[in-house]
Amino acid sequence: MRGNTRTRTAVVVLLALTALLGILWLVGRTIDRNRTTASNSQLVADLQVARATLQSDVAVATRKASTLAHMPRVENALAGNDGAALRAIAATHPDVLLISSRGARAGTVAPLGVRRILPVVSGGRTLGRVVTDAPLDTSFVNRARASLPSRDLLAVTRRGRVASGALPIGVALSASSPREVDAGGHTYRALGSELVSDRPDLRVVALASPATRTLAWRLPLAALATLCAAGVLALLAARAFRRQDRRRPPEHVVADRPPEPGPQAPPMSLAMLGEQLAATKDVDALLRVILDAAIKATGASGGKVARPGEAVTRAGEPDSDVLRVPLHTNDPDGDPALLLYPPPEGFGAEAAGIAHWLGNHAGTAIRDARFHRVVQEQETTDVLTGLANRKQFTTRLEREFARAEQNALPLSVVLGDLDDFKAVNDRLGVRAGDDVLRVFAATLRRCSRDVDLAARISGEQFAVVMPETDADGAMRFAERLRTELAAAEKLPATVTASYGVASYPRAGSAEELLTIADACLHRAKQDGKNRIVAPAPSMSTPTRA
Repeated sequence: MRGNTRTRTAVVVLLALTALLGILWLVGRTIDRNRTTASNSQLVADLQVARATLQSDVAVATRKASTLAHMPRVENALAGNDGAALRAIAATHPDVLLISSRGARAGTVAPLGVRRILPVVSGGRTLGRVVTDAPLDTSFVNRARASLPSRDLLAVTRRGRVASGALPIGVALSASSPREVDAGGHTYRALGSELVSDRPDLRVVALASPATRTLAWRLPLAALATLCAAGVLALLAARAFRRQDRRRPPEHVVADRPPEPGPQAPPMSLAMLGEQLAATKDVDALLRVILDAAIKATGASGGKVARPGEAVTRAGEPDSDVLRVPLHTNDPDGDPALLLYPPPEGFGAEAAGIAHWLGNHAGTAIRDARFHRVVQEQETTDVLTGLANRKQFTTRLEREFARAEQNALPLSVVLGDLDDFKAVNDRLGVRAGDDVLRVFAATLRRCSRDVDLAARISGEQFAVVMPETDADGAMRFAERLRTELAAAEKLPATVTASYGVASYPRAGSAEELLTIADACLHRAKQDGKNRIVAPAPSMSTPTRA
C-alpha cells in the first residue's frame, strides 16, 4: 500500500514538472519573439539617427560651398587661374576642393563621402567649381553612434563591403531586411539602408549587440536547476535547525536596555553631503540638492523650498505637522525655508535634528555660492550697464569666429560709439552721462537676439557680436539701433551714436573683423556722425548708410 502511494506521488510530481517545463518553454519562446521585435525597432531607429547625422553634415557642406563660391578671393583666384591663391584659400578651409575652369586646382576632399559641387559664375561665365563633401569616415560613424539611444554598432558599406565603422574594412555586409549576419567573427542582428538617393552604392548598416541564444530551452533548464538547488538548500537548512535546537541552552528572558540618551551625530552620508554643498557654487542646483537630501534623510512624504511670505501648509493638512527649516542665507528679500511634509507616522526627534543640521550647512553653502557668483559676474560684466565687458566680448568673438570659419557661416560685428559724449558729461555732469550709457545699453539689449552678445568695451563705445548674420542683417540691426536711440525717452539730452559694421568672410580673423569695424566707425565719425558705415565690396572704401 505504501509503495503504491509513493508511485502515485512520483507520477504526480513528474507530471507537474513536465507541465512547468512546458509553460517555461512557451514563456521563453514569447520572450524571444518580443526581443526580436524590439531589436528590429531599435535598428530602424539607429538608421534614422545615422541618416539625420549625414543630412546635417551635407547641409554644412552645402553652406560651405555656397559661401566660398561667393567670396571675392575665390572668384579672383579662379578667374586668374592662380594656383598659389587657391592653395592659400584651401589651407584655411579643409575638406574643400577648388577647381579652375583652366586647370588650376587646390585642396582635397575625403575619398569616402557625399560630395556637393557648386559652380562659380561671374558675368555669365563659369570660372570654376567649389567641391565640398560630408565625409563618411570613422568620425562620422562615431558621431552618429554617440547619438544612438542604444549601444548598437554602425558601419558604412560601399558596394556591399564595409568601408568604415565598427567592423573590419572589406568585410562583406548586406542586410536589406532585419536578419542575423556573421561578420568579424560575431553574430549580429543587422539592418541596412541607403544614405542618400544619389549614391546607391553607399549604405549604412546598424548592428545589434551579438545575438544571444534563444531562451526557449534555457529557461526550463534554469528553472529545473533552480528547483534542485532550492531543494538541496532546504534540506541542509532543516538539518542545521535540528542541530541548533539540540544544542540550544535553556531559555531565559533578558530585558532590552534602552539606548543612552544624548546628541546623535548625523549619518556619514549627510556629513559627505556637507562637503558636496561646500563644493557646489550654483544656487539653484544647491536648493535642489538640499531639498532632495532633506526628504530622503527625514523620510518626509514631500517638500518644497518656500520663498519669504509663501504659504506653509497644503490643503487639509494642519500647520503643526509641517517641519519648517529656515535657511539663513542673508538674502535682502528674506530667507527661504525648507518645508517638509510628514510621513504617515509623523516626524521623530531624530528626523527634526537631521533636518536642522542640514539647514545650517545649506545656509552657509548658499551664502558662499552667491558670493562666488557675484565675483564671477564682476569679472565678465560691466558694472554700470550690466552688459558684457571687453574680456567676455573678446572671448566670445574668437569662439564665434572659429565656429563660423569651420562651418562656413556668416558672422558680423557692430561697433557703436556715442557722439559728443564728453560734452554731455561736461554740460550735465557725470550722473547724467551714466544715465545716457544705461539707456544706450538698454537699447542694445532690446534690439539684440538671444544668440547675440552686447558689450561695453570702453567708456562710451559698445559692441555686438552677431552669429550667423551677414552684412545686410548687421546693417539693418545698426539702423534699428540708430532709430530707437534717437526716439529713446528718459534721456537728459538729445543723443546720437555712430556705427561701424564688419562681417565674415571678408575678414580673415577675429582681430581683423574688429579692426575693420573700428575703421568703419572712425569713417562714420569723420563723415558727420549719427550714421552707419560698412566696408564696400572691395573692402577698400567703406559705404555709408
